[in-house]
Amino acid sequence: MVVEEVEDGYKGSNSIKLDVEKFDGLINFGLWQIQVKKVLIQYGLIKAPKGRIGKLADMDNDSWDDLDMRTASQIWLLLAKNVLANVSQINSAKEL
Repeated sequence: MVVEEVEDGYKGSNSIKLDVEKFDGLINFGLWQIQVKKVLIQYGLIKAPKGRIGKLADMDNDSWDDLDMRTASQIWLLLAKNVLANVSQINSAKEL
C-alpha cells in the first residue's frame, strides 16, 4: 500500500510517500511493525498505541478518543483482509 500525504500539519508543506506492504500474516511482522510506527510518526499518531499513558495532560477525552480512532483506522488500512477479519472487533490502537 502506498500512503501519500500532501501536507504535513506540523512543519508546513511536505510531500511524504511511504510504501508499506499490508500485513497478511506471512511477511515479517517485526519489520512491518517498524514501518507502521514510522507511518504513525509521520501522521502525528504515535501516542495512541501507548494507550492512556501516552495521553497529553492538556488533551481532553474527546480529543484522545479521536486520536485513538484515527490511529486504529490507519493501522487497519495496513492490514490484509484475512488479518483484518480477525481483529475487526478491536477498537483501540493499543489493542491492535
